[in-house]
Amino acid sequence: MKQYQDSNKWFYADLLNGLFPYAIILVMGLLIFGPSLKFNFLNFDDNIYVYENPFVQSGLRWSNIIKAFTESHGGHWHPLSWISHMLDVEFFGMNPFWHRGHNIFLHILNTCLLYLLICPRLLPKWLALLAVCIFLVHPLRIESVVWIAERKDVLSVFWGLMTLVFYFQYTNTARARFLFFSLLSYAASLLAKPTFVTLPLLLFLLDVTPLRTLPPASKRMSIFEKLPFVVLAFVSTTTAILAQNHDGGLKDVSAYTLASRFNNVPTSYLTYLGKLIWPESVAIFYPFQIYPPGIGMGTLLGLLALSYLLYHQRRKQAGLFLGWLWFLVSLLPMIGLIQIGGQAYADRWTYVPHLGLIVGLVATFHSSGWPSKKLYVFLVAYITLLSVKTLHELPNWKDSESIFRHTLVVSPDNFMAYTNLGRALEEQGRISEALENYRRAVHLRPQYPTALNNLGSALAKTQRFPEAKEYFQRALKVAPDFISARYNLGLLEFYTGNLDLAERLWQETLEKDPHYAPAIESLRHITSTALPH
Repeated sequence: MKQYQDSNKWFYADLLNGLFPYAIILVMGLLIFGPSLKFNFLNFDDNIYVYENPFVQSGLRWSNIIKAFTESHGGHWHPLSWISHMLDVEFFGMNPFWHRGHNIFLHILNTCLLYLLICPRLLPKWLALLAVCIFLVHPLRIESVVWIAERKDVLSVFWGLMTLVFYFQYTNTARARFLFFSLLSYAASLLAKPTFVTLPLLLFLLDVTPLRTLPPASKRMSIFEKLPFVVLAFVSTTTAILAQNHDGGLKDVSAYTLASRFNNVPTSYLTYLGKLIWPESVAIFYPFQIYPPGIGMGTLLGLLALSYLLYHQRRKQAGLFLGWLWFLVSLLPMIGLIQIGGQAYADRWTYVPHLGLIVGLVATFHSSGWPSKKLYVFLVAYITLLSVKTLHELPNWKDSESIFRHTLVVSPDNFMAYTNLGRALEEQGRISEALENYRRAVHLRPQYPTALNNLGSALAKTQRFPEAKEYFQRALKVAPDFISARYNLGLLEFYTGNLDLAERLWQETLEKDPHYAPAIESLRHITSTALPH
């Protein structure tokens, strides 16, 4: 009996010891990101994904699920992300507390999965915990976690990490069911967002780096095993490009020249490296910038030299070499050669690339002969500094006005920030301030249709109809499929007595988007004396 009690005691001790790192991750995640639960929705993408999305607003319905898989929205095809937002609406309505809490929960789960993957495979227990805590609390995680629209990031990475968990189970046991579960998880990851579209190449890197040396026959088999992953990645990439092209998200060379996009690649890599070490400034949008060719070329040569050095140290520093390759490869889809949107880079795009780089750097410190006590003190101090920085940055995200005012401090000539700040002010009834911000946005980016449309809308509210009409027409000239501008032009024509023209414009709006509720409602009122809403 005593022997049984002793073994039972040791069992529970081992269980608690095994769960302790996960408890630390949970507590730290809640302490750092918990204050954001009281924040509001943002008027930048949260509207597209949640509170103005017609097939999310009504919650989880079969018709909405079908639409999520058969229609793109806002230039994106992210059916699993749409469904996750539907679940939030179904259970919690439009309360941002629970929507954001869902993001925080997924981020904590992702950190736990990362710990599961690297301990003890790459790092001993406590070093692995410190490495994942760097990832957990880093200020660059704010965008993916606190911004509700970025559910797609944390959800995609959750299923991507589950893909790795099942894949490593497969490589350890050679049981086909784990490969099948890995493929299912990868499909789910891509359905949330093609964040892990480079995963087939990353899996191959995990096989051939010194961390897992395979004999030639096994390497050939390893290539065949990746083919289903490659097929899924190809289908996802094609679908994403078609969805973006359908809604005008892809920018051609006339918007950003091929030379400027190539020049932006090495400078973006350098920016992401610097922000990993210390993110001095964090904003929601960084406009595309044209750098002198010498800066891009010099940065590229520096990155190539660093890659060459790490390649020659790959036997001694296998973890760092793998982390560097992970960083380079996983950033490729977001690096800007195919330009989507007007940003040069984005903090959320570091969510996957920094996973490998952080682990690789900590592994290098561990293998370089640092005294354990000094290394632990250094990492704890670094995590503390990152946590303080994150808590300092967090209040900037409490609402639309706060985040875009902060973004203008970080990036003064930011057309997107002026546009969305103007919208936030307009929603508060501060029309004159909104007009000022819209005009600044149009001055910085004369061909930006959203700023043109918003300026026209604000002018119409001040009864300046001729000037408002001019801006609606300019917006449609730049973007003929811009349904909001077409609807607003119809609304202006209605208020100025041109009922036939208003009706035609609203019908054209519905031809482009049959579900556009304002146009549907306005056409119902066109024959009555009531004004449309």
